[in-house]
Amino acid sequence: MNNERSQRLKKLDEMLSKGEWITFKDVCDEMDKVFNRSRDKFYAEDMNRAYGNNFRRDISIIREILKDPELKLDPEMLQTEGAKKNKKYKYKEKGFSICQYMEYRYTEADYRMLDKALKLLGDLPEDVYADLDFKIRSRFEYDFGKGEKKIDYSDNMRLKGRGWLPLIYKSINKTPLRIRYSTYEGKTYEFVIHPYLLKLYNERWFMFGSREDMRGEYWNVPVDRIDSIIPEPAIDIRPRPDRYLDHFARLIGVTDSPRSRKWPLKGNQPETVILGFHDPRTWGRAITKPLHPSQQIVKEFDGGYGEISICVVPNNEMFMRVLGLGENVNIVSPKYIKDEMESILRNLAKLYGNSGAE
Repeated sequence: MNNERSQRLKKLDEMLSKGEWITFKDVCDEMDKVFNRSRDKFYAEDMNRAYGNNFRRDISIIREILKDPELKLDPEMLQTEGAKKNKKYKYKEKGFSICQYMEYRYTEADYRMLDKALKLLGDLPEDVYADLDFKIRSRFEYDFGKGEKKIDYSDNMRLKGRGWLPLIYKSINKTPLRIRYSTYEGKTYEFVIHPYLLKLYNERWFMFGSREDMRGEYWNVPVDRIDSIIPEPAIDIRPRPDRYLDHFARLIGVTDSPRSRKWPLKGNQPETVILGFHDPRTWGRAITKPLHPSQQIVKEFDGGYGEISICVVPNNEMFMRVLGLGENVNIVSPKYIKDEMESILRNLAKLYGNSGAE
């Protein structure tokens, strides 16, 4: 896909994602700014000339992407109203974007260029080069459908709000963002955030940063709950603290607060949690895929039982992670965290029609 077409598609996609009707004239105005060309070229009365042809081609590409069976998108996402010069366009879902799918149309020339670029890195240490080559080439082949499928990434391409990712990425440590955010309960909030980081966890994107009106407090915002984003270049960016990323070292997931504020913790400090394993297979999985970088073996697995420790903030994600290990793992200590897990299990048992958990 040539650079000009890519620019056109991204600008058109950006306009459609706002959820408001746009016309051919609206698009011409924007393209005029992007390419800095005379209005006469884009406003040619004969829409078969100038941008008219490109516009129809761009709309066709968007429709093709939406109808691609492998992508499993809503083929009716692009809505239209009216006819001919009065025809209007918009995405049915505000915030939707096809940006992450456009590269799916990249050409063989693009792939050859990537191949040459990777070969230029051949002077790197062998293990570094091999790891980098795998990460880039496998992701490219997965995203762009090149050759035989050899790998599958667990990345939710239908996640609402993915269209915000390029804007957030470009704004990190550069431009504050005014966002409108809706909770699952229907409450709406609007505030300015200084973006510091994008993080993908459990197939969901989160933006981390510092709120303008709450100095010293860090926030994470699920990107799929964002309704709108407006850059605020007039506000000076609040630089990311030097050791900001350190607090992720004490987390499983993204929540930097314990599940309950009533627990005997000082602020959001981590707690050492002991887990007991009663099955060799589950123990083996925990050893080959540690739950957290802080994981330590407390008691080697012997005679059907072993223990490990993790030092983390006891947040919701920690409990869900332990539950995901199955019925052969239990929390040994501390008691208040063990009691919380028992409460979770009792509530689950009630949902399944039992009177309580044994």
